[in-house]
Amino acid sequence: MLIALARALNVSTDELLGVSSPRKTPAVSTRLERRLKLIERMPPKPKQQLIGLIDTFLAAEQNRKAG
Repeated sequence: MLIALARALNVSTDELLGVSSPRKTPAVSTRLERRLKLIERMPPKPKQQLIGLIDTFLAAEQNRKAG
């Protein structure tokens, strides 16, 4: 039952038992979070187009850093 509870809460069993400290999740800026919520509410087609544009910029940045 402990394993199922840990999975449901997305934590380890050690964290549930207090054996290890909780994982720190990176903070997302509130400005970015607001934009992501707006994107989620967009109709499917423009949302996909915007996500494609973001992916293009992210790939270009990764290539720039790698090369």
